[in-house]
Amino acid sequence: MASRLGIDKMAPRGEGQSKDSWSAEVLACRSGFAMSIQSRELTRAFPTLSPGYWPLDALLSWHEHAVRARDDENHPAHAHPLGHTILGRVVTSELSLRGVRTDELAHLRIDAPPTWPRVSTPVLTEEWQKIASEGGGRIPPAKRVTDLWAQHKYSLMARDPNRGREIGAALGAQDPTLTIETLLPELVTMLRTPPGEGTLRDAVMHMWGYVVPTARARGLTADFANVPTTVARIAEIALEDPASYLANSTALTDLAVWGNGTS
Repeated sequence: MASRLGIDKMAPRGEGQSKDSWSAEVLACRSGFAMSIQSRELTRAFPTLSPGYWPLDALLSWHEHAVRARDDENHPAHAHPLGHTILGRVVTSELSLRGVRTDELAHLRIDAPPTWPRVSTPVLTEEWQKIASEGGGRIPPAKRVTDLWAQHKYSLMARDPNRGREIGAALGAQDPTLTIETLLPELVTMLRTPPGEGTLRDAVMHMWGYVVPTARARGLTADFANVPTTVARIAEIALEDPASYLANSTALTDLAVWGNGTS
């Protein structure tokens, strides 16, 4: 089910490795010839995996690149402007969780269904394997499909809770066809889809349930009409324990960009 995805480098650079060397490895076609400069720029503009998996240097590099692309009307990113806007906001949200504040891409509006460039499942798989071997992000690369699902669960529940229940049931039944390789393309595609207002609110309410005892002790309340503020309060508590269930969720940045007139 892979469609409308994009790729970019997302692993820490090794000693002597340039900023673009990882991208060059992934962007080389499987038949061995390199993509055009324009294709490289397009795939750089639309990374695939949740920014939660990216190391900090990759986040900062992409943000710098996105600001330049925004000011260049001829940049390939403008072929999918709303998709690029969404990604810019999610990256900004992830940077905030890592203690880096920037507003340059944070307030761009999302006022229509976005489009995304396509990418093949083999390219996505290669990118995941690179992340799995090097890591470096807020979310550790999943080693089991159940962990991958747990990391994306609330992002999917905010969009299609019925499909979420189907996946949960299949994993519970140990369906052998459900693996990281078969589930990842669906989850990546899902992250590109705007959530519905009701399902978004329901997902955030479920997340709030994990932190409500601590929140009450601190006098914090949830405002489910203001999703970004409530997700920020959830993240503040969840990230106090980096190994906790919610601390490793894509939803902490993904869902924080929706609501308040953005969809």
